[in-house]
Amino acid sequence: MKPTKGTATVFTYRGPDGLMDEGFTEHSGCPVLEGEKWISTFWMRDGVSKEQPWTVFDPTGIPILEGPGMVEVPVDV
Repeated sequence: MKPTKGTATVFTYRGPDGLMDEGFTEHSGCPVLEGEKWISTFWMRDGVSKEQPWTVFDPTGIPILEGPGMVEVPVDV
């Protein structure tokens, strides 16, 4: 992918079924041969809200079933 100023690349780790992939998502960066390279990472989680902060989810995005901040929220399956 050739970079264009002012654009972004987005990677997803979920399959068409909405579940996390099994580690098949791969991406890497090339070395800077001239100029500068700026990188920013922004993680987004489904279901995160003021009532249910990111700390109540495990690394795969599954809600932790107990602990501070955990509330019951309906989820479409």
